[in-house]
This record gives sequence, structure tokens and C-alpha cells, in this order.
Amino acid sequence: MKAMWFGMIVDELALFTSNIGRNLLKEPGMARKKKVPAAVEPVQAYIEGVAKNLVDRIYGPEGLPWGTKLTELEDVVIAVRDALSEKMLAQALERQAQTAEQRPEPFQKCSGCAGPVEDRPDPEPRNVQTRAGEAEWDEPHCYCRKCRQAFFPSEQEPGHRSR
Repeated sequence: MKAMWFGMIVDELALFTSNIGRNLLKEPGMARKKKVPAAVEPVQAYIEGVAKNLVDRIYGPEGLPWGTKLTELEDVVIAVRDALSEKMLAQALERQAQTAEQRPEPFQKCSGCAGPVEDRPDPEPRNVQTRAGEAEWDEPHCYCRKCRQAFFPSEQEPGHRSR
């Protein structure tokens, strides 16, 4: 009787686990394609070409030498990613800074009082640690006579909204 009862439990357990599905059992599933930001989609083919070119330049036409450890390849890929990230940050931020006179209206006002600001002639060096790496550029700054506050127009003060 105990054997029959135990057998029924095992059968029920097998039926239950077969209906649970792979995700609940933590088994690996199919790989999914990463979502690409809309700004990257138009240059995706170019990025693939750059990756191919970099592999050619770093490892030659034969590719990765046999015996290379995956961690060694990862170290190279991470170094390239870091260099590319920092260069893209610097280029994008420097170009934005060079067009300060064309900034949108919310960035032409004081973030504290929404009053007019004066542009200062000499940009100041900025160095910010971002998720993608270190960003360095020369950023124009402004001054509000009413608040007696000098600030960078690209950052809004916490707790203040542009009006």
C-alpha cells in the first residue's frame, strides 16, 4: 500500500513538473536579440564593419589565435569598448558645447529663478564619471545676476524645473 501511494505521488509530481515549463525550473532558454536604441539602428551595419576591421587589425586576417583564453579576448574587447566610449562621450559633449549659442530656450534661463543669464566667455573644463566611462570636455557656463549663481546650462539644479 505504501509503495502504491508513493508511486502515485511520484506520477503526480512528474506530471506537475512537466507542466511547469522551462522558465520556472531555471533551465536555459533560447538566446534573445538585444534591443538596440533607435539612434544606433541606422549605424548597426557600420558598427559591424568597424568590429570586423578591429579584429583584422588586432589579430590579423586569420583571426583569434588558437589557444587564446576567452578572458584574454574579453580584456581586449573591454579595452576597445572603454576607449570607444570615452572618445564618443568627448566628441558628442564637445560638439554640443561648441553650439552653446543655439541651445533651446529652457537652457537659456536660470534653473533657479527662470530669469535671463549671461554667457561667460571662457568655457570651463568638466570631468564627469559616467556609466560609459570618464567624460572630459570644455563646457560654456552662464551667470545669473539675480541668484548670483554661476552654472553650466546643460545641468538643471535638483528640485528646480525649467519654466
